[in-house]
Amino acid sequence: MINTGNVDHISAQAKFYERHLDTMLSVHPPVLSHSDLPRKNILFKKAVDSEEVTIINWEVAGWYTSYQEYAIGFCTLEWNDDGPQYFEEFAGPWPKEASAMRMLYQNLWL
Repeated sequence: MINTGNVDHISAQAKFYERHLDTMLSVHPPVLSHSDLPRKNILFKKAVDSEEVTIINWEVAGWYTSYQEYAIGFCTLEWNDDGPQYFEEFAGPWPKEASAMRMLYQNLWL
């Protein structure tokens, strides 16, 4: 029978992450990741014969799991244009990992 009474939601979430987060994180190799790529951190400069892209604000960069860039970016994507498509081409599609990280992001910061 499911307990629908007073459930400690924080403890329940912590137990969920305790059961699953380690497995999810351990199967991916570490890579150098910027880990903070909203559009404001990507600068584009177009010249007559070339294009230049500069990524700024590297304060939180580090060695993270291979899906980190996509998963963190996925948490803050704006779906009002074709930006998510380009982001996926750049960072690679990691939908399962991104979904799990989004859930963690919402539990911790929202």
